[in-house]
Amino acid sequence: MGLADRMYIAGVVLGDGMLAHHRRRGYEVKITDKSEAYIRYLAELVYQTYGVRPRVSKDSRRNAWRLRSFRKALYEAILEDIRAAKQNPDRHVVGGLYDAEGYWNPHKKKLTFTNKDADVITLVQQFLSQNSIQYTTYERKKGVHRWYVVETHTAQARRLLSILDLRHPKWGTSLYY
Repeated sequence: MGLADRMYIAGVVLGDGMLAHHRRRGYEVKITDKSEAYIRYLAELVYQTYGVRPRVSKDSRRNAWRLRSFRKALYEAILEDIRAAKQNPDRHVVGGLYDAEGYWNPHKKKLTFTNKDADVITLVQQFLSQNSIQYTTYERKKGVHRWYVVETHTAQARRLLSILDLRHPKWGTSLYY
């Protein structure tokens, strides 16, 4: 377990996780996903990479699974890795982001990434540009909510998928059209 796994975890936390400091509970690392198998995989990866075993539980309010740890050392290590990931987004960081917030539409043959954070969108755009992948970015709004969308189509999406370090079971075999 090395730098690739640390950057991948940083991407997942950036995309679909949370780092927080609570006055009473202390430091918290949390990742939520609908796939129990994926959350259990991430828990084992966190343990192998950082030596901290997070707790896995069902979040019945969201029909999802949650990985959670209140260890300050894990919080600080992931925060440091996120800082490094933002400086140099690689295939592992962006793969973690797409595993967290990416979606493949087989009918339209497009790969979509969504996020509320403009800095995360910029990070993905930077990676795509560095790899000469054409993409479209636009903003969506619904009521008071706003988020950004990055799309790649057909051959460009196929190239991107071949580059990224994707580990989520949602990708399956439907990517090969």
